[in-house]
Amino acid sequence: MARPRKLPSGKWQAVADGPPHPDGSRNQIKRSFTTKREAERFVAQTRLDRLDAKKHLPKGPTVGAFIDEYFQHRANSLSPTTLRGYRTIANCHILNDPIAEISLTSLSADDIRAWLSRLADKPGRRGDRLSHRSVRHCFRFLAGVVNVAIAWGKIDSTPLANVEVPVVRRDPSTTLFWTAEQVGRFMRAMASTLSDNSRLWRNVWGLALATGLRRGELAGLRWVDIDFDRNELHVSQTRLAGVPGTSPPKSHHSNRTIPLSPEATEFLQGLRALQEADRRLLGDAWVDNGLVVVFPTGQSPQPDTFSQRFRRDCERAGVPPVTLHGVRHTHATLALASGSPIHDVSRTAGHSSVAFTLSTYGHFVAAGHRSSIEKANRAIFKNVDVSHPSTDL
Repeated sequence: MARPRKLPSGKWQAVADGPPHPDGSRNQIKRSFTTKREAERFVAQTRLDRLDAKKHLPKGPTVGAFIDEYFQHRANSLSPTTLRGYRTIANCHILNDPIAEISLTSLSADDIRAWLSRLADKPGRRGDRLSHRSVRHCFRFLAGVVNVAIAWGKIDSTPLANVEVPVVRRDPSTTLFWTAEQVGRFMRAMASTLSDNSRLWRNVWGLALATGLRRGELAGLRWVDIDFDRNELHVSQTRLAGVPGTSPPKSHHSNRTIPLSPEATEFLQGLRALQEADRRLLGDAWVDNGLVVVFPTGQSPQPDTFSQRFRRDCERAGVPPVTLHGVRHTHATLALASGSPIHDVSRTAGHSSVAFTLSTYGHFVAAGHRSSIEKANRAIFKNVDVSHPSTDL
């Protein structure tokens, strides 16, 4: 539906689709108003009248009812994190919106555009309006539900065609990470601090910096996933905040094998030595759950504990505050800056594609590209004098 437009006469014209005619044909209503606000109110009210009329059309399940059915059938096939995010979107932005009362068979592109418009006007966590990224997440979830409805034969065609959603442009320069100097300062501070379990956490943070593991991957890492003979670490499970037990990795790309550097091996050996000492001290009271990161009693810290402890250690070390995901960014950015191939960095990080890695760390690849070209040119022209030839005759 078009926005109100100002006429040469000074009045404001509004065009909106009202409730359909009795034969189901389109009912486009055009009105003129003295002010823009009156025109906007007319458009909003007409949309609501149209939605109210659609509620009473007995044409199969409503959007809200089908979303409930979607969760019943898909809950076991989605990761806990994805399922929790989808349920949040459904509860906060769809099931309490008029679009939930529209039947699937009568859902139109105009209905979806109107829903997106209402979404954009909702307050967000960091501003007066929901961010473009959040609106896109909501749209992608609804699009997934609609596609499932098509696959299940609930509707014959998609109403998503020609529906535009906000464009989100990733700005790699906003990615927070540490420099090599700040990494050194942080690790030296961890080596000298007298805080509780400082040796444990120094090895944990060192392992995170050396491998780029996610927080949940660190929390779920087991000794059976580590092959010291082949110097490899396999990511096979994760632990999520608020979810009991362990879960499969974030995606099939996240289920990966990471080569262990001498530094990473050293941090792992440090963690194993601490566990062996605690086991000897506590005897049968020590809990063996097979995890790499555990407290002196053998109990494993919750994922949120990792973040809370890391924040305190950053404050004590006097380094710029970054999240544990910032440590992951640090690993990737410093690896690229040192000349590591982007394919290797992407594989180690468990990204879905090299394109995603490039979109996140593209400016570091560009910086390394210049040095690579210069190195290649030195090899190409090592036997060539490329200085300007003399113009003297």
